[in-house]
Amino acid sequence: MNRRIVPIVEGHSEAHSIPAFLRRVLHDSNIFGVDVDRAIRECRNRLVKPDVLINRIRMAELRPGCSAVVVVFDADDDAACELGPRLLGSLERAGITTPRCVVLAVREIEAWLLAGVESPRGCRGIPEDLSPPDNPESIRGAKEWLDRSMKAGYKPTIDQLPLLKQLDYSMARSRAPSLDKLLRDIARMVEVLR
Repeated sequence: MNRRIVPIVEGHSEAHSIPAFLRRVLHDSNIFGVDVDRAIRECRNRLVKPDVLINRIRMAELRPGCSAVVVVFDADDDAACELGPRLLGSLERAGITTPRCVVLAVREIEAWLLAGVESPRGCRGIPEDLSPPDNPESIRGAKEWLDRSMKAGYKPTIDQLPLLKQLDYSMARSRAPSLDKLLRDIARMVEVLR
């Protein structure tokens, strides 16, 4: 049985887009023999509670072949650099030893799309001349920014997955430090799994 990464996410759109994005990152990195399982979904306001997060990690560990857990959700107005380490600390205190990472997209995952908005130009109604805003992760309302910019508006459950598939994440990571953290954590985790 292949080793599996189990994602834990907050929303319906992320339940589909984050596993697909992780598969793409692994494939692009020539990492084979590591699968990405279907996501475990939980409300953000519950994921920030250590006992709930620990419970979801334990659920992930029960999945066949679970070798690592990736937790991804929006930081919203919380400081990702404080909440993420605090949640990781609670996992360590609970004795969880499965390789894991907790990544909070600064503000929201759509900030990653803003950071690399040049790459999906022409896809799903993104104008061909759309440029990224300065400091995409500082924008409160990245979904609304996309909604105003796209011809038919932005609908996360419909648009997030195809846009993440088109995203040039190698370029976007320089404008979105939380995306860069996810990519670094995945690379570190894969090394542990080897």
